[in-house]
Amino acid sequence: MILPRFIAHRGANRLAPENTLKAFKVAEAHGAKMFECDVLLSQDGIPVIFHDDTLERCTNGQGLIREASFAYLQTLNAGEGERIPSLFQLLDWFKHSKMLMNLELKYAHPTDFPTPLVQSVCEQIAPFQNRILISSFHWEALYQVRKIFPHITIGLLIDEANLTRWGLAGIVEWVNKLQAFSLHCDLNLLTAARIQAFLKMSPHLLAYTVNDPEVTTRLFQAGVEAVFSDHLSSV
Repeated sequence: MILPRFIAHRGANRLAPENTLKAFKVAEAHGAKMFECDVLLSQDGIPVIFHDDTLERCTNGQGLIREASFAYLQTLNAGEGERIPSLFQLLDWFKHSKMLMNLELKYAHPTDFPTPLVQSVCEQIAPFQNRILISSFHWEALYQVRKIFPHITIGLLIDEANLTRWGLAGIVEWVNKLQAFSLHCDLNLLTAARIQAFLKMSPHLLAYTVNDPEVTTRLFQAGVEAVFSDHLSSV
């Protein structure tokens, strides 16, 4: 997979409600070649495109998304009259798009993760494997994905918790175990030394979430391949 330098974080989230079909359409209209989005399960096991565990920040609903049926979620306003899309609805648009997608598997509840979420997602994305990069902070889920799809592109999401838990040596083991394509690292963790360490594991080092042009330039100069950004001015 050839990555663009800028990836639209949750779509064009400064111009349209995040993780909605409008956000992805606007990102493409503004020249973005790739977008990132999040997927988790509704109460009735439907994969939906949403970031938070709770509904309050991004919709006019309340409560946990894992306790809400998809039918109920479809009644909510996710901003500007947009609805929370299901993965199926997203893919129905995506099949006509030329964009790439980074689909992040989110943790919602122990009973739906990782197996039910992975199974539901993999069933739907099978026709689009060459255009989708699967990532997660939950590497056990990525291992399940790898067993289902031997050739799909996989990225390890690295935050402070994962770095502390596994250390650099442990990350190397996971990269090899998953045949991971890329490392997606929290911007705040990317010291010069860590950048070099990560680049030895994979030449495909990505940083999130980067909105400062000067920081972006420094990261590119240091070897970072791409950044997740809320701004589309740089795509």
